[in-house]
Amino acid sequence: MPWGSGPYKHMKIIFCITVVLAGLVSGVAQEKAIDKSEFDRIVNNSTYPYARWKGKSYRATVTTEARLQGPSKTAEGPPFTMHHTTKMVSEFGPGNAYRQMREASYKEGEVKKYEYIRIGDFEYSRIGNESWTKKAVENAPAPPTVAPAAPPSPFEEISSDKEYKYLGTEPFRNATVLTYLATSKQKNVYKANGSEHETVITTKYWIDKDGTLLRSEFRAAGKGVDRSNTTTVIMDFALDPSISITAPTVP
Repeated sequence: MPWGSGPYKHMKIIFCITVVLAGLVSGVAQEKAIDKSEFDRIVNNSTYPYARWKGKSYRATVTTEARLQGPSKTAEGPPFTMHHTTKMVSEFGPGNAYRQMREASYKEGEVKKYEYIRIGDFEYSRIGNESWTKKAVENAPAPPTVAPAAPPSPFEEISSDKEYKYLGTEPFRNATVLTYLATSKQKNVYKANGSEHETVITTKYWIDKDGTLLRSEFRAAGKGVDRSNTTTVIMDFALDPSISITAPTVP
């Protein structure tokens, strides 16, 4: 009697359900908590593509979004709100050619654009739809030997709880990568008025089998007595041998 008919029909259904459940259990079992030392060894020691993909053509995309809502700046005015987004695409092409495109929005419907290209000994740039300008590449000044001191924080930390997880493997651009998650829960006091502020921060990482960081997603959400804020920063790296960078037309 053929498989899938008669008394075997119910056995086939049970077998299929068992396989699906086994797959689900296997997928869940991949996730596990890890300690900070293991997380640092794997994630913090992962290599950015800038070093691993030197000489190859690839694209780096960084997007950010920030929202803030707080009390009105005047007695009768509406609540204060801010929404800020940015996007930066950097392309690394043959012969050390480089192209960067940046967009920033500080108000709804208002977007500022900037483009930059470097080919050989010359660099080109323009703002928005203005004409391109061209000049010789200048050597960058040496960085300061001592970093300037950071301004004091307006918050004082009360408590902090951090945890780290290995989330298992995921398909990512025709490959299988390792994924990790860091979570931080913080409670702070605003020094100016003593109000409490709580923040939850999560960062997920996608790392390939060679230890190269391919993507990260940072998300923070904070809430206080009279204000709230969210911040997102996403970095994504992708090899692209089709990238071609040519000099623009300069008037």
